[in-house]
Amino acid sequence: MIPDFIPIGTERESIRRTPAVTLGIIGVCTAVFLLTRLMALQTPAERRRLQEAVDEAVRYWAERPYLVPPDDMVFYVEQPGEERPPLPQGDRPAAPAGLDGEQLIEQQMELERLWSRVRAALPENPVEVWGFSTQQVSAVTLVTHMFLHGSWLHLLGNMLFLFVVGTLLEDVWGRLAFGGFYLLAGLVSSLVDPLLVHYDDDVVSIGASGAVSGAMGAFAVRFWNVRLRIVAMFQVLWKTFSMRAWVVLACWFTEELLYVPEQLEGKSRVAHVAHIAGFTFGAAFALLLRCLRAEERWLDRGIRAKTEREIVRDEDLDRALALVRTGSHERAWPLLVGLVERSPANVDAALALWSVATELGRAREAAPAGLRAVAEELRRGQRDLAVDHWREMRRCVPGLVLDPVSQVSLAETLARRHARDEAAEALRELLDSEASAPNPATLLRAAALAEQLDPSLARAAACRALGRSDLDPGERAEAERILARGARIQVPVAGSG
Repeated sequence: MIPDFIPIGTERESIRRTPAVTLGIIGVCTAVFLLTRLMALQTPAERRRLQEAVDEAVRYWAERPYLVPPDDMVFYVEQPGEERPPLPQGDRPAAPAGLDGEQLIEQQMELERLWSRVRAALPENPVEVWGFSTQQVSAVTLVTHMFLHGSWLHLLGNMLFLFVVGTLLEDVWGRLAFGGFYLLAGLVSSLVDPLLVHYDDDVVSIGASGAVSGAMGAFAVRFWNVRLRIVAMFQVLWKTFSMRAWVVLACWFTEELLYVPEQLEGKSRVAHVAHIAGFTFGAAFALLLRCLRAEERWLDRGIRAKTEREIVRDEDLDRALALVRTGSHERAWPLLVGLVERSPANVDAALALWSVATELGRAREAAPAGLRAVAEELRRGQRDLAVDHWREMRRCVPGLVLDPVSQVSLAETLARRHARDEAAEALRELLDSEASAPNPATLLRAAALAEQLDPSLARAAACRALGRSDLDPGERAEAERILARGARIQVPVAGSG
């Protein structure tokens, strides 16, 4: 799962609560890996007996290269580790002319007997016990194989990808839905690969790659426009840059497709078909949730109820709203202020505070809480509500500006709703605001949108990005491309700087 381009994070850093399922999966996989390594430990005497048995079996085969070695013998002696006798090279030769059939059978049986001594000296292999194979289908191994890994690189690659994409998916889908989706993606991918590729082979599958690929496919649909932080590895050299999620994951998916022939020809032990199956399932699952509007209808409502119960007592809000209904806005004010201070992510409390503030003529005091509510609605995907609330707040307190990431999200929403002038104004206020300090990724996101709205704003955003000391080479190249395109398009825009 570790390619040349490795995602290490996203531009979306805020989440509502700890991603317990994602961290739990990472913890279980790590613990299982360490446990399997402990189970494989041997005493010096056990290692010596094993090495002697391997040497004897391999020498016997090397002297009789026309014999057929057991499958696990070839696999074992090809693995990196202690020095072992060389294997016979090239195609298997024909048996000597003077060797009759009975002698050939006796020699083949002797090779099998010698290798059975190796099997007896080997420690119990957890992969064979808990890995999934079509030859011994088990409901237990369908699940347990997802928590086994063959090496540190296998484990670290899968867990890094899971942490990057799983954290945000769990935040918007909830723990139960994300955990169920993860297991389902792992089951689908684990069945597709052996059924299509290894149905008649005694191949044992292990690893979280299929389930993690499912999470990547879902992320590519749900967070397609989020920028991922990437490390590009070039042997001993590396550099970091940002790219849209759909670009990174589309490249990864294409690379997996290109490796499928190698797996089908037996040249690769990596389950590329399982990766493709998991990714496809994850993308389809996320598209289905979007078509059903599942987040807005069910998932977000449940998450919001749980997070608010964890942070603040519901009766406080109920009491404040009861006072509002009776017209006691002055008495409701301190209750709502305290509620918002204790629970900044409580959108209902913030909007109730804003409503009371407009009645009392204290809208400017409630503006920070109102802006946080709008930002939270944008983050949850409730974009229409966010725009309506933002417009209402702007009518009461002109010049309000959200945090940089939310302001750009707002501008994108306005542009999609064909409110191009409002979208351009939102970007202009972001760039003119002295209080905001957008990072390079946010500035470039604003510049990309501004190219469609106001070329002068695109140039301003790109120039501001180039002035940042934390700009990486990839971001610098993108900013320079935006400036170059802007230089070729001279469009006068009234009122722009």
